[in-house]
Amino acid sequence: MRSLFITGASGFIGSAVIHRLDLARWERVYCLRHRRAISNSAHPKFHYVNGGLDDAEQYAPYLAQCDTVLHLAAVTGKAPTQQYWQVNTQGTQQLITQAERAGVKNFVFGSTIAVKYRSIENYAYAQSKRQAEGALMASRLNYCIVRPTIVIGKGGATWNALKKLGGLPLPILFGDGSSRVQPIWVDDLARCLAQILEQEQSRRAIVELGGPDIISFDEFIRRIHRRTRANPTRVLHIPTAPVLAILHALPKQFASALPLHVGQLSAFTNDSTIEPNSLFAAHAAEMKTIDEMLDEGLCHVK
Repeated sequence: MRSLFITGASGFIGSAVIHRLDLARWERVYCLRHRRAISNSAHPKFHYVNGGLDDAEQYAPYLAQCDTVLHLAAVTGKAPTQQYWQVNTQGTQQLITQAERAGVKNFVFGSTIAVKYRSIENYAYAQSKRQAEGALMASRLNYCIVRPTIVIGKGGATWNALKKLGGLPLPILFGDGSSRVQPIWVDDLARCLAQILEQEQSRRAIVELGGPDIISFDEFIRRIHRRTRANPTRVLHIPTAPVLAILHALPKQFASALPLHVGQLSAFTNDSTIEPNSLFAAHAAEMKTIDEMLDEGLCHVK
């Protein structure tokens, strides 16, 4: 029977995946987590390894017992630029090296649809993920790179930020709102990831995953607003060019105190949609629609 090694097991997506695993298929599940994180499950098949991606000596003995890796640990959101490279790029490279040494058969990597954006020169997170993808594609491992779109669910950092924008008395949106989004519910993403993990052999593939609906960012923000307040007469569109100029001009100590950074503006001006694929087609009918996501994701918002 196979064993599984998961990084980011206590995170937003990792926690959802753990609850979707068919434990009859796994002899043991080793979960790399931050020391401060709590356990996701007390099931006897789970073993929690405290440490980070830079703690190779700590996790390598457990990785050596596994034939499949699910790599979800990452620095996301608003963080010092250097952290993206240290964790998302260098940490992934180190994990790849250890997986090759351990003879891992399958390596499933949680990336992001942002690697496809037209320009990511100011988006350190997307750059670090793209470089991590490159390291995996250059390795000897059989891999599946998974690129989710905007992931919706309670506790998600991106979702929390969008709720704030859409829930304002006058909802705010950066850019003209014409870019298209295809959000996916976190449990739907977890279900797809669990299916990928069950495959006996990864096939050096890239899979993009989103939900069943595609709408404009403007309409997405309006739907959030309608559920939290009322029908908005308008959405306040803030041009990105002057915002970018201000963010570039600010000293680092001031820019770091703002609720967003230059790179994050890319999400408002680029399409976050997927290329159709067989995995998405197999699950699309059972995935939550945008309205269903908003109804559940906003059920406690007054």
